[in-house]
Amino acid sequence: MEIRHKNSSLVGGFDKELDPLSPYLFVMCMERFYQVIEEAIVAKTWQPIRASRNGPLLSNLFFADDIVLFAEANCEQAHVIKHCLERFCGAPGQKVSLPKSRVYFSNNVSDSKQLEISSCLGMEATTDLGMYLGMPSLTSRVTRETFGHLCEKIDRRLSGWKTKYLSLAGRITLAKSTLSTIACYSMQTAKIPRTICDDIDRKTRRAKYCKGRCDIDMFEPKTGMSNVWRGITDNAKLLCEGMRMEVGNGSQTLFWDHKWVTNQPLSDLATEPIPLSIAGATVAEMWEINHGWRWEVFAPYLHSDTLKLIQSHELRMDSEVGDLVY
Repeated sequence: MEIRHKNSSLVGGFDKELDPLSPYLFVMCMERFYQVIEEAIVAKTWQPIRASRNGPLLSNLFFADDIVLFAEANCEQAHVIKHCLERFCGAPGQKVSLPKSRVYFSNNVSDSKQLEISSCLGMEATTDLGMYLGMPSLTSRVTRETFGHLCEKIDRRLSGWKTKYLSLAGRITLAKSTLSTIACYSMQTAKIPRTICDDIDRKTRRAKYCKGRCDIDMFEPKTGMSNVWRGITDNAKLLCEGMRMEVGNGSQTLFWDHKWVTNQPLSDLATEPIPLSIAGATVAEMWEINHGWRWEVFAPYLHSDTLKLIQSHELRMDSEVGDLVY
């Protein structure tokens, strides 16, 4: 696009990314698209849907240049939507990015009809619209997996090599200004499961005080210590070798970092690098009620002999929280 000042010559091109008028131009363009949709609705060619039996009619949702369009699931409506998009894009000479666009269907639409409508629109069908503005676009029952991305975001922030060399003051600043605020945005619009909150709290405390780990061998011996304390530190290795976690219901036992099934943590027995998404998982998170162990999650990273030892353990969710025993 080229712009001319009044009573002057051509001043140059228009960059939509840098020009301060860009947001206003977006609003005006989307307002015109809204008018195109309204014209189709008035002409009764576009059939909006209702979110509930007595709810309002929905035809579109706009946020900046992101659009969600609603219509009945048939090819006639697909052609109407396609015509409105072509009419809108024809004016400025733009095109819809079909590879980035998706079609979402309700559960009562057959697979054959979904394929037919997707072909009419030239867009791929999907069962998940993914994340939008940091929140899941579609949710049914909220589970730990729904907000698992929050824990993954914290893990990515802590995985950077710079965080390993921060002083105590730096780690406190990291925990307060970064880690503690990652979930605040999601908490404004949704109730986050307690297990996610506990996991975030555990990761934050580890990053703050333990540089991401809380092993006893990471603490340096105190200079000028008493004989009692010197005896404890001198025998810390022997003490650790005889200590293990009593699993209980598994909610407080770390699957990879605690010694609960063998004489050493499972992380030391891993045959491949453990993904960050499951590195801080508890034993309870690796157990599915009424189904048993979630083998598909951890089995690829452990030897068959270790898996046999895990198979001999059965988790009881009605048990008490496990303790550290010797």
